[in-house]
Amino acid sequence: MPAFNKKVVVITELSHKKDKDFLQDSKSKTQALIDKSTYVPDLHPAADDTMTIINLAEGKRITRDLKLAEAQALTISINNDRRTINDTMGSYASQIQDVLSDDIPKILELKFGVKNLDTPPVPEISVTNSIPVVTSAETLIPLHHTVHFGNSLSDKVVVPEDASYIELYETFDAASAGDLHKMAFLGKAKHGKYVNHFDLADEGKIVYYVARYVAKKAGVETGVSVVFKAKVI
Repeated sequence: MPAFNKKVVVITELSHKKDKDFLQDSKSKTQALIDKSTYVPDLHPAADDTMTIINLAEGKRITRDLKLAEAQALTISINNDRRTINDTMGSYASQIQDVLSDDIPKILELKFGVKNLDTPPVPEISVTNSIPVVTSAETLIPLHHTVHFGNSLSDKVVVPEDASYIELYETFDAASAGDLHKMAFLGKAKHGKYVNHFDLADEGKIVYYVARYVAKKAGVETGVSVVFKAKVI
């Protein structure tokens, strides 16, 4: 059993790629192993042997694309080569990890990736562990607010995968802010913003906003955002 590095796991992400990218990436990794053969001197199977399989598979791919009549037979052959190469790359990753231990620069020189085990996993963003955040209300157009949304756990996710949309509510009454039963429903947003229009009589007033996710699955309770206030100008 390899003495696995406690800090990182060496990884190789290939199986999902299309033939051309799969072979090019495999070739790049194998060439790096050949060029840096002193890093992992007892690699098995030998990188030169793997490069031969890759080059043969690449020739089949090019022939297949040019000669459609032979495509089916060549595709079967290439798929067999892919399985062999993919299994070999997985074996290489394990051997590199065993030999190079904590030497991350050398691992990256060999064009293999690493997964940091010291970093806690990022939680999946959902309607049950996060709430929408009203981040701003732009007032570039008179009597308009362009309300922007974020997420309490992520600066990249606005609407989680298990949410259908965001509901936005408003009130001009500070005492009612945060109580959806006493606030007016404005509308739905499927992305990161909602445009709110006001009457001239609303100019100068303070409006209070809250938002919540609506789950795709019926019966799932969702939280309400923190109250956000903005002036109508």
